[in-house]
Amino acid sequence: MPNTTAESLPKTDTSQNSNAHDEDRLISGSQSSEVEREVASAELSRDSQHGKPFKMNEVFKYIFSVVILSVGIGVIAYVMANKSAVPEAKPESVAQKIKVENAKPFYGDLTRAISGTVVPYREIKIAAQVSGVVTKKWPVLEAGTKVTDGEPLIEIDPQLYEIQLETAKGEMQQAKDQVTEIDNEIKGIENLRENTMKEISLVTDEYKRIFAVGTKSEKTQAERSRLVAENSLTNLENNLANLRARKVRMVTSQKVAEQKLKRAELDKVRTEIIAPIAGVVVREMVQQGDYVRAGDPLLILEDTEKAEIITNLTPTDLVWLKTNSQNPPAETGVEIVTDNFGIPQTNVRITDPDLLQLSKLDNPTDISHWQGQLVSINGSGQDEATRTTPCRILVEDPIYELNSEDPSAPKFPLVRGMYVKLKMVIPVSASVGEGGYFSVPAKALSDTGEFLWAVEGSDLDNATTQQKLHKIKVEVVDRSGGGDYAVIKRTNDLKESFHIIVGPFDEVRANVRANLANEEEGNLAIFKYEQQASSNQSSTTN
Repeated sequence: MPNTTAESLPKTDTSQNSNAHDEDRLISGSQSSEVEREVASAELSRDSQHGKPFKMNEVFKYIFSVVILSVGIGVIAYVMANKSAVPEAKPESVAQKIKVENAKPFYGDLTRAISGTVVPYREIKIAAQVSGVVTKKWPVLEAGTKVTDGEPLIEIDPQLYEIQLETAKGEMQQAKDQVTEIDNEIKGIENLRENTMKEISLVTDEYKRIFAVGTKSEKTQAERSRLVAENSLTNLENNLANLRARKVRMVTSQKVAEQKLKRAELDKVRTEIIAPIAGVVVREMVQQGDYVRAGDPLLILEDTEKAEIITNLTPTDLVWLKTNSQNPPAETGVEIVTDNFGIPQTNVRITDPDLLQLSKLDNPTDISHWQGQLVSINGSGQDEATRTTPCRILVEDPIYELNSEDPSAPKFPLVRGMYVKLKMVIPVSASVGEGGYFSVPAKALSDTGEFLWAVEGSDLDNATTQQKLHKIKVEVVDRSGGGDYAVIKRTNDLKESFHIIVGPFDEVRANVRANLANEEEGNLAIFKYEQQASSNQSSTTN
């Protein structure tokens, strides 16, 4: 047992020493291979002295690791020592060809696509104005039928109102007769009063004569006659005043009778319901034989002479509309009143997507079936749910004729609930002064439409000025120019002489070429222009 323990202890120490030597060789990596081999030989000799079996695979593993580390360290040292001697190759650079176009001033129509829904211009709810039984309903009174202005629709039993009318006529005639009678009485009393006044004049003269020469009894009799004549005049004047007061009351009664007659005549007329406008019957609520009271709804009529479209404009649409609308020139001495809560009066082109299938044009999206005008905001502000602003578009002529030269050609009206495509149109005229817009190729814009690339200068080597590449931020206001061109707001960063790059190009290569031009003497072309075949016009109508 003691011998066994003694032998095991040297073996354990030897193994621990071997592992320690291995870790030292891996960490340092700088000792020479000869020292490594001597250490390995010493370990092998110690192992053999203590009786440990000889293992060749461990020796090969140690030797292989040392060789790999040595080679790696040598390569790294060689590269680091010779790094400064390797010449840097200058990147090869030539002017790249690009397709270019020039920006053109834009004069024409700015358009912005929106959509909307047709609603009635006005909807009239017709109710009964008198009570009674519906005795007649005309066949034209059916939902969806077209009626003309003044066309009869419903009749309410008129018998009661005919009786009331005749009664009112009798009361009116009676009031007239009473007034005429009073006028005759007044005229008679006025004649009596005139005669009585003459009689009083005679009696007074007689009284004066008798009072001068007559006896006492004659004087008394003359005084009595004068008093009787004066009392008769007083009675006549009182009767005349009463008759005139009665006449006033009878004239008032006559006026009341006239009002009753007019009411009876009006009630009689109201027994017949006629169409107040030309339109389409939306709904009917009564049938023949029904009893209706005054105020009961009878039918709903929609005005088809005009139409309205409700569209919801986003905040971006409103900004586009207000910032691009041309303010009318102010007249001398006229104060301009600005409606901060309104919207500019704007023309709108209206298109029915289904009718586009009937168009024979190459680009049917350019046609419009109706013309309207954006007139006002429909309400007081934004819709809380959609964050849009509902607006009204008025259409004066809601009928579209497929072929105006052929009377028999079909006609298509704007009807409620129809979905239509809209284009707000803002004309840009050259007469307002310097144009505020450019027309540029749509392919020149970035994917987000926020910027484009343009080159300043000639594409000739040794030109007067060096070419410069510009990244220009733009604001796109219209992309509906057939898809090939877009309208942007004029910016001072973009000149008409600039060459706008159409299509892709290598920006890194351009920068290398620009740096090379800065290092060499003279001006070096960065790009070679290939002028794009352009249909861009300075005046364009979308």
